[in-house]
Amino acid sequence: MQDRNENRTGYKKTKAGWIPDEWGCAPAGSLLDIQLGKMLSQKSRSGDNPQPYLANYNVRWGEFDLSQVQQMDFYEKEIYKYELQYGDLLVCEGGEVGRCAVWEDQIKPCYFQKALHRVRFSNGDLDAYYIMYFLHYATSSPRMAFFVGQSSISHFTREQFTKFPIALPPFPEQKKIAEILCTWDSAIDQIRKLVASKRKRKKALMQRFFERTKNPGWKEMTLLQSFQRVQRVAPDDVENILSITAKLGFVHQNDKFSRIIAGSNLPKYILLKKGEFAYNKGNSKIYPQGCIYLLEEYEQGAVPNIYFCFRPKTDLIHAPFFKYYFENGTLNRQLCKLINTGVRNDGLLNINPRDFFHLKILVPPMEAQRRLAEMFSTADQDIGASTTELVALEKQKQGLMQKLLTGEMRVKT
Repeated sequence: MQDRNENRTGYKKTKAGWIPDEWGCAPAGSLLDIQLGKMLSQKSRSGDNPQPYLANYNVRWGEFDLSQVQQMDFYEKEIYKYELQYGDLLVCEGGEVGRCAVWEDQIKPCYFQKALHRVRFSNGDLDAYYIMYFLHYATSSPRMAFFVGQSSISHFTREQFTKFPIALPPFPEQKKIAEILCTWDSAIDQIRKLVASKRKRKKALMQRFFERTKNPGWKEMTLLQSFQRVQRVAPDDVENILSITAKLGFVHQNDKFSRIIAGSNLPKYILLKKGEFAYNKGNSKIYPQGCIYLLEEYEQGAVPNIYFCFRPKTDLIHAPFFKYYFENGTLNRQLCKLINTGVRNDGLLNINPRDFFHLKILVPPMEAQRRLAEMFSTADQDIGASTTELVALEKQKQGLMQKLLTGEMRVKT
């Protein structure tokens, strides 16, 4: 891939790419104090001096997730070596290599595990936040692949980290670049919190209406009374071959697996039409009892015959309302009672069609179904608009990082 600064007047070629003539470039090991954390062992899980420590999963891009902080034993002689200080940069050694954040004494004292590099800045001409953003940008660059060891998971070893080239603007420019990107991150964080708040509000509304044991005027029925099972066989020339994911609902198998996995089982697939439902009895973190989705994105599609498929069979059922009824997991308590033998070897829950279609639902009057479906649909549109704004900001930030961290765009200091 061609460097956008290549052969531009006032730019030079370095191991970090083409950068302005007045910028420097040096391997990380000559600039930074890089220290791997303490190895986690059975012995260190117990002892006389348990202390909080950060693991790989605690470090996110530009922030820390401290909802689950573990402890292990640190000897007195290890305190100085592994205790974090304000301004340290924590960098993931494995998994999503290079993911990093600057420590600001959120927990004190706190230590770190071997899955992390602690980067400390003895050189006063380096800004920790600039290095954080430079690593963030570098992880999306093909150049990073030369410094990442590949096994079952990627590794950014200390040896490779010390060789990693870092582009170095003058210190005032480093600080200005970091300041601009921090401001961008603040805007992104505000939109992300707004999206989370809107999702939480929608969830609370669904629970308010769907999880009451009694609702005046709502009629108790079984799925079998309200819906008709769909078992029509998909034709050989069906265009859309679909699967259900817990998070996204219906997705094309090409998009999920980069190939069609139906294979010789395609003749057994069910043809599902728009406005019909499918229950995927695979368990997941989001839906431990399986999930039910309404087909909306396609006119029709073929789905695995292990799904329980069904459609409204009476004029008492408004499909968009039950989209949200099932999304809420309203059937989970009943499903828990039926699924009492765990998960099969293929990851599917042990539940048979007869038991499933005898689950009970509460059916409101049609007008109430339409009003509630419209209310939740409006909430979805609102969430979608904010999510689109979030994605756009994140994309713009990525482009801005490329321009600022390569010197393509210069900032005034």
